[in-house]
Amino acid sequence: MKFRVYEKSEWTRIHLQQWADLDEASLSINPFYEHWNLLPALEHFGKDKVKLITIESNDAIHALMPVVATKNMGFFGLRSWKHSHCFLSTPLFRSVDALQQLIKKASAAADASFFRVENYHKINWEKSHGPHSTSSFCRASQSLDMTWEDFLSAHSKQRQKEYRRNLNTAESNNFR
Repeated sequence: MKFRVYEKSEWTRIHLQQWADLDEASLSINPFYEHWNLLPALEHFGKDKVKLITIESNDAIHALMPVVATKNMGFFGLRSWKHSHCFLSTPLFRSVDALQQLIKKASAAADASFFRVENYHKINWEKSHGPHSTSSFCRASQSLDMTWEDFLSAHSKQRQKEYRRNLNTAESNNFR
């Protein structure tokens, strides 16, 4: 398998049927990186700095991801690219080995100190050793079967006081 980097002028050279086959066989589901979605997004939102990286053999694409170069605290690295309407940055890959190769070879080719994947869906990253990181967003939620008093009792006295103050402020602003 070989590692390939596609510049902006080469995005249309990727074999679409092989990309569609990767979409179907991928261990991760990401409609934002499927060819029918990603190519128009790259044309519309992508800058010259976005590159598509792949692990390929003669008859198949084994892993695919758009990346951009980034700098964090003086270190140069790569991160997954996403546009303003993209909510998931999980790469498409057929096997964990293909994902490992994608990360290692991309990092080596770019002489990157780190590789960051943002807004990922749960992938088995433990098997992919290397200088990379992932992030996802957690949102606060409250169990709907919990009463207000049960909710308050689960918090410290200081936090309870703050919640009550916020509630009183909101009620006084809404009902005047």
